[in-house]
Amino acid sequence: MGMSTLPLEGKVAIVTGAAGVSGMGRATAVAFAAAGADVAVCDLVVKKDDLDLPGTAEEITKLGRRSLFMQVDCTKKEQVDNFIARVVREWGKIDILMNNAGIFTSAPFVDFNEEHWDRVFDTNVKGTYLFCQSVARQMVSQKTGNIINMSSVNGLAGAAERESYCASKAAVALLTRSLAIELGQHNVRVNAVAPGGISTDLVRHPVGNNPPPAAHVDPEQMKRRLARIPMGRIGRADEVASVVVFLASEASSYITGQTIVVDGGMLA
Repeated sequence: MGMSTLPLEGKVAIVTGAAGVSGMGRATAVAFAAAGADVAVCDLVVKKDDLDLPGTAEEITKLGRRSLFMQVDCTKKEQVDNFIARVVREWGKIDILMNNAGIFTSAPFVDFNEEHWDRVFDTNVKGTYLFCQSVARQMVSQKTGNIINMSSVNGLAGAAERESYCASKAAVALLTRSLAIELGQHNVRVNAVAPGGISTDLVRHPVGNNPPPAAHVDPEQMKRRLARIPMGRIGRADEVASVVVFLASEASSYITGQTIVVDGGMLA
C-alpha cells in the first residue's frame, strides 16, 4: 500500500526520539509529514554529532507542514507535560503519538551494571508511560487519538547480553495491549511496532558497553546475522516508518492492541 493512500491530512502528530539523522524517529516524522500531518518532535539531545533535532523539523517544513521541536527528557514528567501542553496550546489537539525514544545496552548479564539497567528502563518504559499518560489525557478529552509505541523483536524473542533492553521492550508491548483495552472506549487506538535489524544510528549513542556501529561490525558477525533473516538484508528506517504511518491512519481503523513485527521474517 503506497504512502499516497494513507492520508493524514489535518492531523497533529508527535514523535519522540526524533533527532537521529538516520533513525526511525526522523524517518517516521518525515513520513507523517509526507502523509499530510503537522509534526512536533522532541529528543533528549537537540544537536550533537549525528543528532540534529532542528534538522528533523526542517525536513518536515520542507514538505509544507508545520513543525516545532523541543528538548525533552522523556523520563521527567514535568518536561513531558510541558511539551504536550505546548503542542496543544499552539496547534489545538494531538491526533497521533509515536513513542520512539529509546536506548539499549549490551554486556554479559553477570557483569551488568545496575545503573545501566535503570537508565534503560527509565527511558524505554517510564518514558513511554509518561508520554502515553500525558497524551492520553488529551486524547480522551478529544474522544479520539492514536498511539504507536516502539517495541522490538528483542522484546518478543530475547537476546543474549541484552537482557535489560529485551525486558524493557517486552514491557512496552504489554503496556500497549493494556492501554488498548482501557482506552478503546474513548476511541483511542494503541499499537506497537517491533523492528528487527534496522540500519539506524542508535548504536552510535550507547549506554555502557555496547556493540560498535554497524559499519564496524565484523563481516563474519554480519554474515551470521543476515543468515537469520529470510529476506537476507538489514531493514531500513523508512520501512518501519511506513508501517507506523499505516497504524496512524484510518487504513488500520479496526486494529488496536497489536505489536506489528517488521523484521524481514527473522522471527518466522
